[in-house]
Amino acid sequence: MAKREYTLPVDAASAREALRSSCALVKRSQIDDALFRRPDNVSARLRRQDTVTRLSCTNPGTLAEPPETGVLDYQACSRVLELAGFKPVDRVKFKRETWRYCQYLLHLDQTEVLGDYLTAEAEAGTASPHAFRRQVLKSLKNLGILPLEPNACPVDKQDVYGVDNHSKLPYT
Repeated sequence: MAKREYTLPVDAASAREALRSSCALVKRSQIDDALFRRPDNVSARLRRQDTVTRLSCTNPGTLAEPPETGVLDYQACSRVLELAGFKPVDRVKFKRETWRYCQYLLHLDQTEVLGDYLTAEAEAGTASPHAFRRQVLKSLKNLGILPLEPNACPVDKQDVYGVDNHSKLPYT
């Protein structure tokens, strides 16, 4: 089933404290994302998460179920992408803590360069993007987590405001 995500900038230390008091820690990960783009703006992501590498589409608005597959050889896959016309455009390394709260998986990410973010992920369901955003913000407020920018629009999706904000946070 399709997932919906909403990502906001947060202070990692205060968010972690709030999560510890009400949520179950599911997993800690080290992630290294290599992002590729072709001249026609088709994008791909090669993600090494702990000991597993996956290749995926990073254009969430283009497909209902973006394709993703496991990769055995990171270097070989990178070379195949280049041979297929993709050029490396960005690399993001970060630490992720995944927490469970009600119907959400909450990913607390600390990137080396971009700052700290919290992503709420849930089944898409029938709620509109605006309703999903309200639900997420209400749940985060109940946990005591407030975004660093109170009126921030999502930084990684275009389905809420019709604006392509994907380039602000390329790794999600």
